[in-house]
Amino acid sequence: MFGVLIVCYLFLGGLGGGLCLVLSLVGLTVPREELGRRITAPYRSFFRYGYAASTCSLIAAALCLLVDSGNHGALAYLFFSGRITYLSVGSYLLVGGVALSAVFAYLWAVRSSVRRVRAFRALQIAAALVGLAVALYTGLFLASMQAVPFWNTLWLPALFLLSSVSCGLVAALIVGHMSGVSLQFGQYFARMAAIDAAVIVLEAVCLLGLVLGSLFAGGSDSASAAASASASALLFGEYAWVFWSVSVALGLVAAFVVDATVMRAGQILPGRPCYSLVPGVCVFAGAFALRFCMVMAGEHPVASLLGA
Repeated sequence: MFGVLIVCYLFLGGLGGGLCLVLSLVGLTVPREELGRRITAPYRSFFRYGYAASTCSLIAAALCLLVDSGNHGALAYLFFSGRITYLSVGSYLLVGGVALSAVFAYLWAVRSSVRRVRAFRALQIAAALVGLAVALYTGLFLASMQAVPFWNTLWLPALFLLSSVSCGLVAALIVGHMSGVSLQFGQYFARMAAIDAAVIVLEAVCLLGLVLGSLFAGGSDSASAAASASASALLFGEYAWVFWSVSVALGLVAAFVVDATVMRAGQILPGRPCYSLVPGVCVFAGAFALRFCMVMAGEHPVASLLGA
């Protein structure tokens, strides 16, 4: 049913939504007096580059959907049909995420101060909610498909949401390092690494719940058999090497170890780019592999049971 373009959409949409969520929440912690007077260069560099990255990621996710759909003329129907469906809601969220991320990238780039702080805060809250919704929707998009029992569980949206938040946190760390502001806010970014470590633990719990719940699904019906077959393919079958080596070893274990190193150091030290770049490689590779494995392990056993 789905190919690599949908996997790319799930990854890029989750990354863009998670980064928009993280940046908006971090933006709410900027002191009011900092916004009211001339905003210092470190704040402006961090947020403008961060929101620009979020905008690019969400646009790339939308392009993946556009190319995968094939029927480009029918896409306008999603916006103007008047019907509320998963696809139409997801399209509105994606457009909203792109718009808000682009607006904030522009504001942080050109504005030297904020006159209406309350309105600015309200817009940040709206961006955080939209980012959260986009990240959550990538999991709900699959979970809504009852024809694939492996996806039809609440564990999947929770798993994708946590994975997206982790991607957003690590992307923010990379932006902070590349823009040079991690040197000014070393302890602050170390706290973000600690939060990422906690998110990774919760992500592992959701992954365990999803896999075990499907592997030992009760019942003798075809849905339970398909869910169990999907879990077996993920753990022991053709996708096991990607799942264990990339999703688990890199995306969870290695990323947690690097986050723990940052937590122990108490800050991102100068001259240590690995503290942001290494977990970025681990988390991004693990997140993409996770979505690839979930899609492929979910749909192939169902096709086999149907005789396809």
